[in-house]
Amino acid sequence: MDLSWFDWFQAALAAYLLYSAVRGKGQLFDNPHTKCPREQYVKVMRVLSVVSGVILLGSAILRLTGVISSQSVLGWVVWALGLLSIAAVFVYNMKMTDRKAAEAEQKRAYEATRSKDPLRAAFVFDEEDEEEEKSGDASAPNEAQPDDTEQNGNP
Repeated sequence: MDLSWFDWFQAALAAYLLYSAVRGKGQLFDNPHTKCPREQYVKVMRVLSVVSGVILLGSAILRLTGVISSQSVLGWVVWALGLLSIAAVFVYNMKMTDRKAAEAEQKRAYEATRSKDPLRAAFVFDEEDEEEEKSGDASAPNEAQPDDTEQNGNP
């Protein structure tokens, strides 16, 4: 029997996909910025998750039990089929995400937290100070520094 860590990881991923597809909840389905209606998005994601989960679980079981050798051509074909099934889930998620709306919300959230941050003022200098430095008007005039020899008493 060829028991590899990848086959166990594949089985765990399949279990997660099947569990989340049955419940209809999880990180896969938490997408507030879909291009289609949310119900349609969740329905297609559930179908893709079930298909991918079944393929991955079947592949993992066949390889863990030794029915299919990991080094055989059939083993590589089954592995590639599992990879394509996962890729289908991610591609659908990327295609159905409205990136402009997501970026706009992220920008709004950033601006809201930036304006409410009480410690921001301690680390960010005011623009007025920068403008005064550019114009040459410093807040304190340059005073002549006393000569070092006068303070130390050394010539």
